[in-house]
Amino acid sequence: MRAWTRAAVLFSSVLAMFAFAACSKTVEGETKAWEANQQKAAGLKALYPGFSAALDEQLKRAQTAMEAAKTATEEDKPKRMAEANALLSSGWVGDLQGLDGEIKELRGKITQATTGAKDETARLAVRQVADDAQRVIAQVEERLKQGAPDAAAAGAIVTKLDGDLEAAEKNVETVIKAQADAAKAAPPAAADGGTPAPAVGVDGGQPAQPGQPAPAATWKCAYCGGSNEATATKCQGCGAPKE
Repeated sequence: MRAWTRAAVLFSSVLAMFAFAACSKTVEGETKAWEANQQKAAGLKALYPGFSAALDEQLKRAQTAMEAAKTATEEDKPKRMAEANALLSSGWVGDLQGLDGEIKELRGKITQATTGAKDETARLAVRQVADDAQRVIAQVEERLKQGAPDAAAAGAIVTKLDGDLEAAEKNVETVIKAQADAAKAAPPAAADGGTPAPAVGVDGGQPAQPGQPAPAATWKCAYCGGSNEATATKCQGCGAPKE
């Protein structure tokens, strides 16, 4: 094996060891995650008081799972602790935590779509989609205020609210994409910022205007009746000048 090959293999092995260490769950890492997840749960209760009972129920389940994890073998303990942490970091609790960010992102895209409308027709189309999205946001925020009586109900409610926001965001993104496509299809402006340079017709002149016939690609000699290229200045048959 060549020296550079041995070095490459050694380097790959070291990287693999670091990757394994980074991905491996440890008791210390799960303990820190547990502390952070409890703080997040407390923050969610403050942000959404109506979900306090559901969050307390979920927290109790997580605490029971964490206590059970402490009695597991040293090899199995990190995995069991991670499962307890997941009760507070994933599922409906994780989705509930992400709703505030989704609402802010949707509002930003509504603004982007509204400012991107360049004419009245576009503004009317954007207004309808934007109004629908704003209505969804209002409904989601109202439902979040109402909360949920328990964890099971909270799961169903949060799943629906998340789906409503996602659907509204897709509709707004469709408008934004249409605006981008329209901008690409628009004729480019002149380099000096003025109007674009006029197109050139087949005979080097101006192209036909709407309602007018297109310029002929050939011309007929008045003397011999021969057909000639549009750019020819004299008849190719008899030599007579182009009239």
